[in-house]
Amino acid sequence: MTLSVAYGAGICGSLPRSEGACRSGSCLAVLLDLSHRGDQSVHDVHDTFPRSTPLMAPDLEFYPSSTVEALTVQLPDSLEGPENAWGYRKRLTFMRRAIADFLPGREAGSIQILDVGCGNGSQVAVPLARHGFQITGVDPHLASIEHARQLAKEFSNAAFLCGYTADLPPQRLFDVVILSEVLEHLDTPEQALEESLTHLAEHGLVLVTVPNGYGEFEIDSWLFRRLGLARLLELLKSSNRLRGMAKRLRRRGQEELLSTENQECGHVQFFTLSRLRALFAGLSLTTLREGAGTLLCGPMIYHTLAYSNRFVRWNARITDRLPLVLASGWYFVLRRESYRSDKNGPRVA
Repeated sequence: MTLSVAYGAGICGSLPRSEGACRSGSCLAVLLDLSHRGDQSVHDVHDTFPRSTPLMAPDLEFYPSSTVEALTVQLPDSLEGPENAWGYRKRLTFMRRAIADFLPGREAGSIQILDVGCGNGSQVAVPLARHGFQITGVDPHLASIEHARQLAKEFSNAAFLCGYTADLPPQRLFDVVILSEVLEHLDTPEQALEESLTHLAEHGLVLVTVPNGYGEFEIDSWLFRRLGLARLLELLKSSNRLRGMAKRLRRRGQEELLSTENQECGHVQFFTLSRLRALFAGLSLTTLREGAGTLLCGPMIYHTLAYSNRFVRWNARITDRLPLVLASGWYFVLRRESYRSDKNGPRVA
């Protein structure tokens, strides 16, 4: 097994053809998310509907100190395995909860989801397909799409297309459009998001996850490269101690988690919260909810503290008690400003 930091869920491309150009580099990216129970795990920006009794679901027992707001629809009893340093489980839970809360009364099988820059689908598209959603993944990287098709071969509700969003029929609309760990890889992220919106249904949701451009992950990754620690790990990886750590990671599902076969497209955008909010506003998108990823998740953390289950649990929970700006990554639930809900739904100006 080769120890490495995780790669982003989305990759360069999957957008207008002009987005195809990306700069080479390590495609390291944060993948974020989790469920909660004591302090509120997400920030509802437009939350005018009443909260109901907190849900203490079996699949959330991994996070004993956080509070979970009740969902509009019942979620399955299990998620996709234990949490890890990048918060994969946290992110997936955030997405599923957003769909349940802001598309109330809809069965999973009736909800069409477009995953833009889906990579090999392992961290977002395939888990969502497993929960019954109708999934279309789009990515220009052929090897990633072939892997995605292999992973999803048992699901008739998942299709993966090698190409760009511009290749989809104009009339093809989706209830949910996801761009997860994609915008930071693109020279013109505004154009990418705008192109994706052409396939959003009238009352649809946009789910975006993005690394904090000045958070711990980016700083950790820069230091990891500058200090040449990858070479040191290559020298040490054959040691008995490191082999033992690798075995423990495999047991916990935290070994190398590649969500794309495209490793040549690095980060070219380093977002702040204010810049992201301005980007969304410029495209007439209203933020319904914001969420925080993990606190510490760079490569140096992965090769040290991430071996501890206690640290992994703490790392996923602590950002829900801290200012959003301190998280290593963020997630957003967005909707067009023109949307007007009925009296039973969240009202958007």
